[in-house]
Amino acid sequence: MSKGILLDANNGLKIEKGTLRIGERKMQDAYLVLLTNQGEFKHDPLVGVNLNKMIRGRENREKILKTIEIGLERAGVKFDDVKAQFGILINKRNIT
Repeated sequence: MSKGILLDANNGLKIEKGTLRIGERKMQDAYLVLLTNQGEFKHDPLVGVNLNKMIRGRENREKILKTIEIGLERAGVKFDDVKAQFGILINKRNIT
């Protein structure tokens, strides 16, 4: 279980009643990895999966899944732990 600072729906710091919220962030980290491109995280420029570029480039399903798995692993998230919660469709098939 990985705890840390939580983000709100707009990716800003989650503050409730004047207090910065801390909690389980596995899904949040996975979401951020899928959302970003490589080079967008200063502390680790290789984090990010360039998902938008891959989909527009019409990459095959297996390459997209492998890239997602590697990107998540780099951020400390196991793909198998989160894939069922995403409901991602690739080539009209669910990733699970």
